[in-house]
Amino acid sequence: LIIGKENTESQQAINRIASLTRLNPKIFNVCGTKDKRGVTFQRVSVFKFLAERIEHLNSVLPQNIRIGDFSYEKYSLRLGSLYGNHFKIILRKIANSEEEITSAFSSLRDKGFVNYFGMQRFGSSAQIPTYAVGVQILKEDWKEAANLILQPRENDHSDAAKALKDFITSGDIDSALERISYSMVAEKSVLIGLKKYGSKAYLNAITNIPKNLRTMYLHSFQSLIWNKLVTKRLEIYGNKVVIGDLVCDNNINDQLNNNDKQQQQEKIEEVNDESSLLLEETGVAAGSGEGIEEEIDGNDFSGFSNIHLITNEEECKKYSISDVVFPLFGSQVKYPEHSVNKVEYSKLVESFGVSFDKVTNSSKVDQFSLPGGYRKIICFPENLDFQIIKYNDENENLVQSDLDILNGGKLIKNDNSNDGNLTAVKVSFTLRSSCYATMC
Repeated sequence: LIIGKENTESQQAINRIASLTRLNPKIFNVCGTKDKRGVTFQRVSVFKFLAERIEHLNSVLPQNIRIGDFSYEKYSLRLGSLYGNHFKIILRKIANSEEEITSAFSSLRDKGFVNYFGMQRFGSSAQIPTYAVGVQILKEDWKEAANLILQPRENDHSDAAKALKDFITSGDIDSALERISYSMVAEKSVLIGLKKYGSKAYLNAITNIPKNLRTMYLHSFQSLIWNKLVTKRLEIYGNKVVIGDLVCDNNINDQLNNNDKQQQQEKIEEVNDESSLLLEETGVAAGSGEGIEEEIDGNDFSGFSNIHLITNEEECKKYSISDVVFPLFGSQVKYPEHSVNKVEYSKLVESFGVSFDKVTNSSKVDQFSLPGGYRKIICFPENLDFQIIKYNDENENLVQSDLDILNGGKLIKNDNSNDGNLTAVKVSFTLRSSCYATMC
């Protein structure tokens, strides 16, 4: 099926549907997490479930969540099994001239952009970014990791934030659990873990967090290191392939897809017990935390033998910058062999107090091991198109989403108008998986 949503995280929408149907959210699978801020549509698979039990839900779901386009497929979706995402974005109150706007989009089309991990990867709090928790987990400082998760965010004056502050002062777990929001999955999981295993059982509390969210903390730190070292590589060598670079063949996405069947079989075996399809009364639904977005997909490669080290000038000419990948540090990856090499990775990781040798070899807790992966350093948008729009009302709706249409919204009248004192640009493009539109 397809789920359309507005101003709602993917997992929250799934949890709402699962709650209405009394299903375990774990049997809902997606290819990736879509941003909360925006109108998004994505395919979702539900394991061993009849469409007749879910197709009526639009009548009881809130207007910002809609479902439809039901079909039956042989295999479930999984993280990464997508080609990419198509975007329609409105950029408002543009001060540049039409010539400058055209030049900027031509450059984006022809030169691409650095494939940085976007801010979604690092959470919504500047005070305690997601990677800070990952650092403490890799240092195996479970107490500090739990404390960071339970720390109220700056400028948050909600009752949930006050509940966390009161917990830090009083240690009253039951009171905190009653008052914090259902959507605060990580915080709720840690508190339940402390209640179940003991007030000082910090490792158990951390491992009580759903696995997809737990690993996000580690991936966030990997992403930070990747962003910093890719910046350094581009500063030194620019947009050319050099000896010591790592490249991948263009057919790697095909290889990724060829592995889907085996991974889907593992998923089917994992949940094949019919009793596991029922909603578990654990108090915590599997899902992402507030302000954290992640997509593990087709541009993050892991374990492929055709990651190739450039060793001579002839090979430099054979490949282009779009073929160059950089590793997310881990135990199963190769590293570049120029000035931005394994030594540089080690120095940067250890500057955060994390032992590089330890985390790239093994972990005392297998759940926190890091095999690593690869990611292309430059992305090119496909099917890029843009239109300059003139308008007057700052709150005017300049594009109509499919969700507007489904909810019976009025048609947008005049988005080709040249009248107006303000300038906007309506841009549409497709990005391969694991590219962030916020980084264009």
